[in-house]
Amino acid sequence: MIKENKVKATVADICKHYGVSKSWYYKTISTYEERMEFERKVLIAIMIIRAAYPFYGLRKVWHEIKEVHKIKIGRDRLHRLMREHGLMLPRRYKVIRTTFPGILATSIENKIKHLNIDGKNQVWVTDITYIQTHEGVIYLNAIMDLWSRKIIAYYVSNDLKAVSSLKCLKKALKTVDNIDGLIHHSDHGVQYCSNLYLDCLLAHGIEPSFTGENHCYDNANIERFFNTLKYDYLLRVPVKSKALAREIIANAIKDYNYGRIHEALGYKKPGEVYDAA
Repeated sequence: MIKENKVKATVADICKHYGVSKSWYYKTISTYEERMEFERKVLIAIMIIRAAYPFYGLRKVWHEIKEVHKIKIGRDRLHRLMREHGLMLPRRYKVIRTTFPGILATSIENKIKHLNIDGKNQVWVTDITYIQTHEGVIYLNAIMDLWSRKIIAYYVSNDLKAVSSLKCLKKALKTVDNIDGLIHHSDHGVQYCSNLYLDCLLAHGIEPSFTGENHCYDNANIERFFNTLKYDYLLRVPVKSKALAREIIANAIKDYNYGRIHEALGYKKPGEVYDAA
């Protein structure tokens, strides 16, 4: 109000009228302008972060602003700023995925439920998801190192046959020299329960493990990766072609492993954690 009335009276007159000092007025103006400049800098940083990772949430944006952009800001203040400028992410709704169950020997159970996982190549988890394209559906088989969250191998196919999942497993096995004590964990999908797949695991001395019946969250980490792949790398909507989808998948997994920070790893990157071990 004081600033708006400066054309009609002096600052001293207006300050006297409102019972405030000139020093208070100039300090308030300076503080306001400094706050606006600081928030502008924060908003620019948010835009830069979101340009690279459109679906980073509040905590990851906060981490990047502090560690990469070297801006000191409290999480509550950042949350308020993002909310005021419409920068919070919309709520996600999980799509129910159908799994075709296979016949499972009763002797094979969940061996990782209470396991202390403290190193790489101790447990690999695997699953399959689908990617829609205008040329039809393709299926992504992926194997993750559970300790580091790194995607060890993946294979894209046009079907859900066990041989496609087996090709993914063989790609993963080529990346490591020592798999002593390795546990392979999956759901009850027919691919993983097939003799073809189980024979390969046993031939390499790998111990199979399966989720418990009606325990869909036992394999949550690989499911979370698929969710990230679809939302953060824009594979949730149909892609123009299968070739383009394959290219996006390849680039996304490379970035997931070596570019994208992971909250559960203390904001480190899965590939770096795995390679450093």
